[in-house]
Amino acid sequence: MMIRLSLLLLAVLCTGCAASQSAEPRPANTPVATPVEVTVPEATTEVVPTTEVVPTTEPAQVREVVPTTEVVPTTEVVPTTEVVPTTVALLLYSGVPDPTWTLDATQVDALTALIDALGARDPAEMPTHLGYRGFRVDGLEDTRLTVAAGIVERRTGSASAYFADPERTVERWLLASGEGALKPAEREIVEADLAIALPAPSGFALTLTRSEVRPSDVQALGDLAAIKLEDEPFLTRADFTRYDAATHAFTLTPEAEARLLALDLPVSGRAFVVSVDGVRIYTGAFWTPLSSLSYDGVTIMLMEGFGSMDPDGVYTIDLGYPGSGFFEGPDPRSDPRILRALR
Repeated sequence: MMIRLSLLLLAVLCTGCAASQSAEPRPANTPVATPVEVTVPEATTEVVPTTEVVPTTEPAQVREVVPTTEVVPTTEVVPTTEVVPTTVALLLYSGVPDPTWTLDATQVDALTALIDALGARDPAEMPTHLGYRGFRVDGLEDTRLTVAAGIVERRTGSASAYFADPERTVERWLLASGEGALKPAEREIVEADLAIALPAPSGFALTLTRSEVRPSDVQALGDLAAIKLEDEPFLTRADFTRYDAATHAFTLTPEAEARLLALDLPVSGRAFVVSVDGVRIYTGAFWTPLSSLSYDGVTIMLMEGFGSMDPDGVYTIDLGYPGSGFFEGPDPRSDPRILRALR
C-alpha cells in the first residue's frame, strides 16, 4: 500500500513539472509525455497456516507410594538351658584319674529320692586318707555330693549340709550304678570297705546352736541341716538320771546341772537341736519365765542361775511358751529314735 501511494505522488509531481514546462514554447512535433499508471503488486505477507502446538499438561499419573515393611524371614533363636550331665567318681586313686561314669535321668531321680529320705546330721569330716574315700557326684541340681562312711555331704557353693546314712544305702547304690565302668579289683576294694562295721552310734545329744543363732532364726531357717551348732553336745544320754517318756520330765547328774546353772539365758531364749546318732530330729529352746516373748516351739523352762523351777530338780520338755496353746505343728518329743536312745 505504501509503495502505491509513493508512485502516485511521483506521478503528480511529474505532472506538475510537465505543466510548468508546457508554458514554455516547445518545438512542433514534440511528444508529450503522458502519465502512465503503474500498478505495483501490493506486497503481501503470506500467512502460512501453521499447526498451533498447544502445550498441554498431561495430568501426571500420581502413583501412591505405600510404605511397606519388608518382612524378612528369621530363624527364631530359642534360648536353651545347657544340660549338665550328672557324673559319679569313685574316690580311690592318688596321682591317676579316678574311675568316672554318667547317670541317666532315671538314675538321677532314684539318687535324689535316696538323698531326700535321709535325716540331717551334725557336720562331720569326710575321709581324706589314701585308698577308698567314697564317691563324689557332680551335676546334681548344682550341688556336689560326697558320700562315704555312712555320711552324705551336700555342698552348694560354700555351704554344706550333712545327712546320716547308717546303712550306707547311697554308697551301695552308687557302687551298683558303676556296673561296666569299674574293674573287678576296684569293685572288690569298695565291697570290702562296705563290709566293715561303722563306729558305734553316738546316741542322744542335745547341742546348743552358736551364740549368734537365736530361736527365731532357727524357726525362720527351717532347714535342720543348715543350723550352725556348737562343736560339742551340751547334754548326752550319760547326763540323764531319769526320763519319763509319758510326761517328758527328766532329772540330770550334778555335773549336767552345773552346766545349766552357768548357761547364759537371754529373754529371747537359747536354741538347741536334739539328735540321735548324729541325725538331727527337732529344734527347741531353753526359756526363762522372765521373758515377755511368746514362742511356738519346744521349750525347757529354767531360771538363770537357779536351774530347775521344781524344788525336786525336775525339768520338763514342754510345748510352747507361755502355754501349749502357742505351739504349732506336730509334737516331735515322742519320736521313737529319741525314746529308744533315752531308755
